[in-house]
Amino acid sequence: MASFLRPTRALAAITYPAQCSRLHDAAWFGFHRVRTPARASIQAAQEVDASPTLRHRTETLLSVSALLLDATSARYMRGFGGDPRLEIAAIVADRGKMHNPHTDSGGVMLGTVVEVGPGRQEAAGGTVARVGDRVVPLSRYYISSLA
Repeated sequence: MASFLRPTRALAAITYPAQCSRLHDAAWFGFHRVRTPARASIQAAQEVDASPTLRHRTETLLSVSALLLDATSARYMRGFGGDPRLEIAAIVADRGKMHNPHTDSGGVMLGTVVEVGPGRQEAAGGTVARVGDRVVPLSRYYISSLA
């Protein structure tokens, strides 16, 4: 069974791919946030830059209100007998994202839109989450509004 974590304060920047004509630009996919290994995707990266500022015009900044861990990660962290929140906080501080190095798995976050990059509206054809919307990123490239 999956498990929820409610962080006290966290921010996440989400990068979105644009129209097909712009797919050659690696920043549209968030590659500019990957620290290691070089040229890895956001999902495959060991470490990402999670700085709470927009670094590309198509990014959206979210305030994270909850993290739903996958069942494998939740079971693994409960097996230590300590507070799983401390383990999660250590992973996020070390990697810049929730990516359990022992299970190679992560989770899904629930957040509120804090800022939308100017290129995001162009990429989405004008339909984009607005500041204050509660959203669930279904991948690093797509968010679904809860409104």
